[in-house]
Amino acid sequence: MFEDQIKESEEEKMKAQLQCETLQKEIKSLRDEIRKLHVSKFSLEKIIKDQECKLQLMNTSRESYHLQISQIESQSSRCTQQLTELEEALSSLQDNVKSAVSVNETVRTQNTTYSNQLDGMREESNRLLEKVYKNPLYNQITAREEREQVETVKLRVQNKF
Repeated sequence: MFEDQIKESEEEKMKAQLQCETLQKEIKSLRDEIRKLHVSKFSLEKIIKDQECKLQLMNTSRESYHLQISQIESQSSRCTQQLTELEEALSSLQDNVKSAVSVNETVRTQNTTYSNQLDGMREESNRLLEKVYKNPLYNQITAREEREQVETVKLRVQNKF
């Protein structure tokens, strides 16, 4: 009996040792699993931080891009407005040049006409004066009429210019 108890005790001891070894192996396995999970957790946290930094960088970049687009649109709008103003000024200037050319042609034509008329009147005045001075035998009435004609021509020339 005592031997049976010793055998039983030894069997229980073996079972206990086996259970103890199994438990130790399980504990070691769980500890390894916990370490792996901690490493995985830290790795995932690092990936999350990196992704958050990238996301923040992308948001900052996008905001900067939108600001640049806004500035470019504003500059484009100003350039378009200035271009429109320049086109209007150019059109107005072209109209003014056309008008000035037309007025210049009219003035040139009038100057030529007046110059020709003035030359004709001078020639007529000189011819009449020559007639009066060369022919003193004209009667006084004819001479007076011719003088009046000369005076009239002179007055017309003076009034024209």
